[in-house]
Amino acid sequence: MTSSLHDQLQQSLGTAYRIERELGRGGMSRVFLAKDERLRRRIVVKVLPPELAAGMSIERFEREILLAAALTHPHIVPILAAGETDGLPYYLMPYLDGESLRARLARGPLPVAEAISILRDVARALEFAHGQGVVHRDIKPANIVLANGAAVVLDFGIAKAVERSRAADSLARASSEDVSDPLTALGVAIGTPAYMAPEQAVGDPGIDHRADLYALGVVAFEMLAGRTPFGDRPAPQLVAAHITEPAPSLVAIRHDAPREIAACIQRCLEKDPASRPQSAAELLAALAGNATGPLAPRRARTLTRVGAAVVLALAAAGAVFQRMRTTDTSDVARAISIAPLGVVGDTSAAYFAQGMTDELAGELARIPGLTVRLKRGAGFDAPSDATLSGNVQRAGDSIRVQVRLTDASNGILWQNDYVRATKDVFAVQQDIARTVASHLSVGLGDAAVARIAHAPGTRDAAAYDLYMRGRYAAATYTEASLRDAIRLYDQAIARDGSFARAWAGIADAWTALGTDFVPPKTAIPNALSAATRATSLDDSLAEAHVAQGNAMLADWRPGAAVGEFTRAIALDSASGTTHYYAASALIALGKTDEAIREAHAASQLDPQQANFAAAVALANLRAGRTNDALSAATAALRIDSTSSFALTMIGDAQRAANRPREALTAYALRGAPESPYDYVGPALAHAAIGHPDSVRCRIDDLRELSAIRHVPGDAFAVLYAQLGRADSAFAWLQRAYDEKSPGLVTLAIDADWAPLRSDSRFQALVHRVQAR
Repeated sequence: MTSSLHDQLQQSLGTAYRIERELGRGGMSRVFLAKDERLRRRIVVKVLPPELAAGMSIERFEREILLAAALTHPHIVPILAAGETDGLPYYLMPYLDGESLRARLARGPLPVAEAISILRDVARALEFAHGQGVVHRDIKPANIVLANGAAVVLDFGIAKAVERSRAADSLARASSEDVSDPLTALGVAIGTPAYMAPEQAVGDPGIDHRADLYALGVVAFEMLAGRTPFGDRPAPQLVAAHITEPAPSLVAIRHDAPREIAACIQRCLEKDPASRPQSAAELLAALAGNATGPLAPRRARTLTRVGAAVVLALAAAGAVFQRMRTTDTSDVARAISIAPLGVVGDTSAAYFAQGMTDELAGELARIPGLTVRLKRGAGFDAPSDATLSGNVQRAGDSIRVQVRLTDASNGILWQNDYVRATKDVFAVQQDIARTVASHLSVGLGDAAVARIAHAPGTRDAAAYDLYMRGRYAAATYTEASLRDAIRLYDQAIARDGSFARAWAGIADAWTALGTDFVPPKTAIPNALSAATRATSLDDSLAEAHVAQGNAMLADWRPGAAVGEFTRAIALDSASGTTHYYAASALIALGKTDEAIREAHAASQLDPQQANFAAAVALANLRAGRTNDALSAATAALRIDSTSSFALTMIGDAQRAANRPREALTAYALRGAPESPYDYVGPALAHAAIGHPDSVRCRIDDLRELSAIRHVPGDAFAVLYAQLGRADSAFAWLQRAYDEKSPGLVTLAIDADWAPLRSDSRFQALVHRVQAR
């Protein structure tokens, strides 16, 4: 391949230039050294690889590159000419006898003075280019050359030229695309993962010169620290880190770095472009110590603007119900955080420790005036005045619970060591709740005491133990674990048939199975039956009404589901989970304003729950409030950089906004598909680009998947619809109807069904689903 490209390039260049050898290759180009025969000087020829050239308008590329060719500055390497060889664009630039900053960094961090000198040279190049309306978009050590005592920048405007020339001809010259490749998966020439600004990572079409300042901040950090801020990680994790993780302190790594310089670099690394230096000139002034004022952060702005339309993701049933209360910040003495209880000894008791943690949170949340939040890892930062923590140990029929209550300065307010028979676990939980309330000066009225006394729902300790085991199994959320959960709940009910919480657990597990793993025609009736039993046993149990609501939503009855969720909220308004599910049902009804309010309520009750923040994004997407949707999805990603829900929201929104390549970026960051529906979004994005073969490949993937697990008929149908095969799509939709696929609950409002919407068969099917 190298030899054939060498010969083809030589033929295209003619006799004016003589190719000497290939210097190397990277993600953006293959680089050849050539001699200008007329001027007797060496030049560099960079040829774009086929994966970038595919679907590119060569004419548009050459036109775009003229802007960069007009840049004349001591710290910018000029572009001399551009052309194409056998369909591959190339461009020429002078050869510099120097060393790339990448090669220099291979020998270790730079002295402070040298790093600052390079930083200033690159900033001067950016100042000039930005003033001419040219943004680099790929500032990195490989594009900075150290020659003749100065730093110069390569490839100005190339990334933007590639992007625009691909967009200009993406439908006319579509080609296959491997989104597992780092370059295509991360935005197609928008940038390099280790140096990519957050707004680039989410595909903001409005990114500006401040993305270059972010990348320069990364380069500066690397020059002084010897590594980039987020280290050596796989590309998807790097991109997620740029979006969600704060940059580490430079002075903590490089002690001799001047604090003013470190602060300047840290400001370049702000997630919000409005909080960075607003120009390279401002950065230069700060580096020179001539800033006119403090480098104060500015008002935040939304990173990207997206369109509306997203497939409703039914919330996973079987979740632990966490009761969280809002707090008045003037009354922080009544705010408490609960850390997950640890396990001492036999690790098989992990289910018991998790169950105790959840139950203590529930006990304390029933106390009027007390804010309760579950801590989730080191990133938990919700304000509280005290923290409850401890360990659990089981040995035969005995339990040992060690707990301590500490104040904000880690001073111990109270600690105790309970050693009891397992059957006395209820009394231990209630005693801890009362003692904590006492130390926080929260009064317990008669009603609160009564609720605590009846909290577990059973007085049979063995039944309760089986229930906790079932809930722990359900949280794993696989087909096998959900079936294990049902088995354990059944055993609990065999001991206590009036245990409503166990009946609700069975309902949740069957709803989850019917939504994601097995044919719903059998699973959902089982869920409805168990949920009805739970509500008949205890109509005051919010969990029972939530289970009933989820089963009804899967049964195409969103109106009835809203009624159940409303009842659950009336019983326990502090449950973020219930507001979250209510939002899902309201979206299915098309009541988006109400859905947004419920999703916000869930997120406010538990700000550390990524799914709740992503639900705000989903509701806003349905309402067409695209800026708010992306802001919420980005916030969810900051809570949990691995959140598949948040990445799906970004991907679906970009696709709806006719930015399918950016959508593929978000989908690729999710990793391997977890659900049959995970194949749909990327396939539809490829369809929008003009890659029907990719859609057909995803159909084949679903067929293979159906050999080992249930695949809903509507997952096939929506792909056939995009291929224009209406008869096949309707055949699969009929199968989805016959199997009672929960996905059909959004049939009337889902934009992905647009190719079929004018067909009378589609309207008839919508009517049948809604008449259920």
